[in-house]
Amino acid sequence: MPEQMIPKSMATPGLLAHILTAKFADALPFYRQEKQFTRIGVELPRSTMCSWAMRVAEACEILLGFMQAQILQGPVINIDETTVQVLKKPKRSKCYMWVFKGGTKGKPIILFQYHPTRSGDVASDFLNGYQGIVQTDGYAGYDFLDMIKAIIHVACWVHARRKFMDVTKAAGIKKDHPQRI
Repeated sequence: MPEQMIPKSMATPGLLAHILTAKFADALPFYRQEKQFTRIGVELPRSTMCSWAMRVAEACEILLGFMQAQILQGPVINIDETTVQVLKKPKRSKCYMWVFKGGTKGKPIILFQYHPTRSGDVASDFLNGYQGIVQTDGYAGYDFLDMIKAIIHVACWVHARRKFMDVTKAAGIKKDHPQRI
C-alpha cells in the first residue's frame, strides 16, 4: 500500500484534492462542503476537513516553498489579506488569510497563507529581497513597501474606485445617471 499523506486516515489523495480544490479554487467553505457530504450520506465534519487541510499544508512545505520562489521570480506580485474565523478561537478574535499572486507570464501562482495577525511583517517576510512591482490595497501595513527602492508599490484600482463611488454617493449622484463631477 502506498504511503498516505495523512497516516491512519480514511483521507485518500483524491478526497483531499477534492476538498482542498473546492475550498481554495472554488471558494466553497468547509461548512458548505460538510452539508454536501451530509446530503449524500457521508459524515465528514468541517473540523475534520480543517484538520486535514492543515496536515496537507504541513506535508506540502517543500511545494509551498517552491511556489513562493516562483511568485518571487515574477515581475508583479499582488497581495491581499482577509479576516477568517478559526475554529476553537473566540468569535471576536480576528485571524487572517493572506493571498499572494505572482509568477511568470502565463503561469500565475496563487498562494494562501494563514496568519494570526494582519501585521505588515507577513508581507515583508514573504517578499524578503524581492525586486519588482507589488500591488496592494491602501492598508497601512503595506506602507513599508514605499521605503524599498527595489519595489514599485502600486495601488488597487478596485479600492481607488470605491473612493470615487463614495464621493458620488455623498453628492447624491445615482449610478445609472451619468453626470460630471
